[in-house]
Amino acid sequence: MKNLPTIRIKNNYLLEDRFELPKLPEKVVKEYEKAWFKDNIGERILRAMTSVTGLTFAQNIIDVYIVNPDIRWSISDPMILGGGIKPSEMPRWLAHELIHRLAADNTTGINWHFVTQKVYKHKYKKESISTLNHVMIHAILEAIYTKLGLTNEIIHDIEDHKNNHNYARAWEIVEAEGYQKIIEKISNGIQLL
Repeated sequence: MKNLPTIRIKNNYLLEDRFELPKLPEKVVKEYEKAWFKDNIGERILRAMTSVTGLTFAQNIIDVYIVNPDIRWSISDPMILGGGIKPSEMPRWLAHELIHRLAADNTTGINWHFVTQKVYKHKYKKESISTLNHVMIHAILEAIYTKLGLTNEIIHDIEDHKNNHNYARAWEIVEAEGYQKIIEKISNGIQLL
C-alpha cells in the first residue's frame, strides 16, 4: 500500500493581507475539512488516484489554502482553493488539483503533463496546452470516481466547467477516447520524454 500525503486544509491570513483579498470566515475552512474527511472520501480519492496512475506523491504533507469567499477557482502549486466552492463540491475540486500535483511532482520524477502533451500534440495539434493537460486530468478524475462508484461527480464536473473552453474541450476528448485508453496511452508514452 502506497504512502499517502497528509492533506492540511487551512486559511492563510498572509495571502489575504498581502493580496488584499476578502476575509474568509473560519467556518468555511471547517466546512471544507469536514467535507474532505467525511466518510473518509479524501483518503479514498487519494488511494484511487495513486492506484489508477501507479504514481506516488513526492510530498508527505500538502497544505491546501482556502482564500476569498467570492471565487470559484483553484490552483495546484501552491495548492489554493477559492472559498466560493460549495463544501459538497470541495473534494472534487481538490481531487482535480491533487491530480495536477501528483502528475507534476511524483517519486518517478516524470511530469505526466509533459508526457500528455507529447502523446497528444499531433492528434490534437490545434488544442491548447491547457486542454491537453486537462485531457489527462479529466481522464484520471473519471477513473477515480468510476472506481469509487461516484460517477455523478463526473457529471457535476462537466457541468461546472462547461463555460471554460479548455476544460469543456478536454471533457469532449475524454468522452470520445475513453478515460482508460487515455491513461494507458500516457502510461505507455513515458518513453517519449
